[in-house]
Parts: sequence; structure tokens; C-alpha cells
Amino acid sequence: MIIEACSPDDIRTAPNFDDLVVEYALEAGMPEMPWPRVDWQTYRTMEEVGTLHVFAARDKAASDAGPGVLAGFVVVIMTMMPEYGVRLACTEAFFVAKAWRSTGAGLKLLAAAEAWARSHKAPGLAVSAPLGGKLAEVLPKCGFREVGRTFFKSYSNGS
Repeated sequence: MIIEACSPDDIRTAPNFDDLVVEYALEAGMPEMPWPRVDWQTYRTMEEVGTLHVFAARDKAASDAGPGVLAGFVVVIMTMMPEYGVRLACTEAFFVAKAWRSTGAGLKLLAAAEAWARSHKAPGLAVSAPLGGKLAEVLPKCGFREVGRTFFKSYSNGS
């Protein structure tokens, strides 16, 4: 498994990206939200101004040629937290396909995201995880602690 910094376009053009999106949406998507349709231009703009960084996990062994099969990715955003007066690193998207979870790809992606956040002087890394998902089980074992809960109210039904 190879972990590498990459551009959003490197993720978008991976031959198996569409399959990853389907798996992600079925596992971690919110039913009230539309099917994922990434705004690649926003990702590119955020990358250009230095607020977004992407890491990919690629399985070189599963590919005869080219960059390797995309096993997973993490998208990290550095955002200003006005309440604290510091910039905080947060995962905007973090996913490893089930077929590669036993390879350590997720832990390696997490380590890469943490190293990037530290190198950019963030006081920490905030990672969101779907309720009941594997990531929520793994994070405390990696030194992360639950600091709050996110609640969502859908307006699609008119309420």
C-alpha cells in the first residue's frame, strides 16, 4: 500500500473512483443529502490557496501498470476557527474501501493527515466518522477522543 499526497484531480481520474463513491455513499452517506457529486473546481481552488490537501492510498500490487488502484483517500481542510483564533485541520472526506481496510491503508492515511496538520501548525486534527461505522471504533485507539456530536435536521420535508 502506497500513501501519497496528490491533487483532487488524481482522485477524480482514478479508474475505480466511481466504485468508491458508490461504496462511500451506501455506507456513510446521509439519506437526506443528494447523491455525492463532487465540486472539483472548489477542491482545486481550495488546494491553490493552501486550505486543502489530499492523500491517496493506492494498491500497487492490484495494478499491472499505472498509478495503482485507489484503495482510499483523505481530504484535509485547514479552516480558521474564529472562536479560538487558530486554524484547525479537519477531514472533509475520509474513506477506505472495505476490500482494503485490513491492509492498514486507513491508519496510514490518518497518519499522513496528522503529519500534514502538524507541519502546518494546526493545534490538532478533527475527524468526523459516521455513527456505527468502523472509523468511529478505530479513532479512539489512535489517540482521538470524542469531543462532541453533530446533529442534522433535514429541510427536504418542509420542516
